Amino acid sequence: MIKRYISSKNIIETLKYVATGILISSINFILFYLLLKFSLGYLASNVISYLIATLLFFIINKYYIFKNISAGIYIIFKEFCLFIIMRITTLILDSILLTLFIEFFLLPIMLSKIIASVLVIGLNFILSKFIIFKNK
Repeated sequence: MIKRYISSKNIIETLKYVATGILISSINFILFYLLLKFSLGYLASNVISYLIATLLFFIINKYYIFKNISAGIYIIFKEFCLFIIMRITTLILDSILLTLFIEFFLLPIMLSKIIASVLVIGLNFILSKFIIFKNK
């Protein structure tokens, strides 16, 4: 399994995912911070910033990272629905981790957001590569 994964194509996909993940995560963090400054709670700020970042990331994942050029609106709609379900699931995980780090471990909000995001980004990559945009 590991030898099969270590190919130039997979390494390039992973590097693209990391680079664009940093960009999208930056957008997520900036929105999160700005929404906190507008006196929204950390969970509401997290949900809003996460959803906006998710929409951007679907487009980038599909067409740039995994070069998944599906034919037909049905396949695109199916991929989008799976992507949204996956992202809602990881949003819940992200929010649970954020609450855990802030409320139980008493970490600062932004540090909690960074730790939770790193864990969720790794899970999102695995799910995107092997479930949503897998090459058939």
